[in-house]
Formats: sequence, C-alpha cells, structure tokens
Amino acid sequence: MQVLSIVAEVVDNSYLESRILQMRDSIERGESILRTAVATGVFNPVVLQMVAVGEETGEIDELMSEIADMYEREVAIEVEGLTAKIEPILLVCMGILVLILALGVFLPMWDMASIARGGAGGAR
Repeated sequence: MQVLSIVAEVVDNSYLESRILQMRDSIERGESILRTAVATGVFNPVVLQMVAVGEETGEIDELMSEIADMYEREVAIEVEGLTAKIEPILLVCMGILVLILALGVFLPMWDMASIARGGAGGAR
C-alpha cells in the first residue's frame, strides 16, 4: 500500500495518479492486484499477464522488476529513434544558421568591392 501511495505522489500525470490511488484502494479492500490493474485500463496485456503469473507464483516482486526493465529498454529504444529523427533536422538548422552568418559577413564585403570597382572605373 505504501509503495502505491509513493508511486502516486511521484507520477506527474494526474490521470495516472488517480488510477494508482484507485488501485491502492481496491487492494486495501482485498481485491487482487490483477483485477485492480485490469480495472484501471492503464496497463498493456503483457504487463497484465506478468502480474497474473506473479500473483500465482508468489514472485510478483521479481516480475515487477522484469516489467520495469522491459519499460526501460523500450524507453531507450524510443529515445534512440527520436535522436535519429531529430539529428537531420538539427543539421539543416545549423546549416541555415551558418549560411545566414556567412552572408552577413560576405555581402557587405562584396558590396564594398563592387563600390570600389565602380568608383575606380568611374574616375578613369
């Protein structure tokens, strides 16, 4: 019960917080963890299956640890994919910034050179 209360406080999402507190209340009334997890509608079928196996075997703590590892791997994969998608966009943005800076430096120099050539040619 304490773990679910702590998790509810740590979660930044108010919807998930209310669902976790709902789970805690149902478990306090004596319902099974699986039944309360299904009722929340938050967990995917793989997690629910692992919770069911954990309740039957009495090793729910080990299976919850495996679920946490699974989610950590999924997050790592998603972050790598997001990084791969953002990298080309950042390269294009950096290229545009370098182009703007280069034009800011070279355009005045070209204007001065054209004025110098035009002024020298007009004096002859």
